[in-house]
Amino acid sequence: MPCMVIHGQNLITKVEYSCKVDILFKEYNGLNTLYFDQTSSLYIHNDWPKETTYFESTFGVIGFKLGDEEGMPVYKNTLENKMVWKELYGKAPALDITLVDSIPHIDWEITDEGLTIEGIETIKAVGKYEGRIYNAWFAPSIPVPFGPYKLGGLPGLILSAISNDGKVFWKFKSLKSDIDENVLIAPPSTGRLMEWDEFEQFWFDKFQYQIQQGYKVFEIKKDELIEKERYLLYTKFKQKGYKTLKERKKLKEKKK
Repeated sequence: MPCMVIHGQNLITKVEYSCKVDILFKEYNGLNTLYFDQTSSLYIHNDWPKETTYFESTFGVIGFKLGDEEGMPVYKNTLENKMVWKELYGKAPALDITLVDSIPHIDWEITDEGLTIEGIETIKAVGKYEGRIYNAWFAPSIPVPFGPYKLGGLPGLILSAISNDGKVFWKFKSLKSDIDENVLIAPPSTGRLMEWDEFEQFWFDKFQYQIQQGYKVFEIKKDELIEKERYLLYTKFKQKGYKTLKERKKLKEKKK
């Protein structure tokens, strides 16, 4: 896990979650940790394998699990409205890619429902992020816009969240303020740095190359994607609910 350093009076809080993701190719299960101060946060998947491991399946096929020594971190900086996170692209040995984009905006609907989680009063909010609807429980007494993984934007720390389809959930484990650990809240230190638009083009070029080489391109079912609206399928393979690269560019131009 990367080290962290406390700068000046920026006290760092540590939150632990238990994560369960029932989605193909996602290894986020187990202990996850969020570190944050008043303006930035760093989310770590503690149980993500540090190194790529290989194994033989029951059918005699060699499989693998991609590793990352940093624990697939997700970094947010609210002053710069910036999110930086790690992706592993391709087969083993995978290409480490560190992506940069703005912090995602989630239109949360804050409800009147309350819930006490380990002695902390929380309020329920419902929002849609990357194709999934999440029920999140946030604590107004901890007024920071952070939460597990890429969720956030509420007037309080998200302590628990579960998707409507039950495939993704984070359960609060513990919270410790003003930790004495040597911790640096910073972006991933390894991986090829790319802006999101550059990554889209990179993925498109790789996709086209595979088709030209005669590879079959298999589509993953929509309900198996944790961020399915981010994943690109192109005109020839388009399914309902997905946008082609051309359509995504048109939408961005309209927003400008």
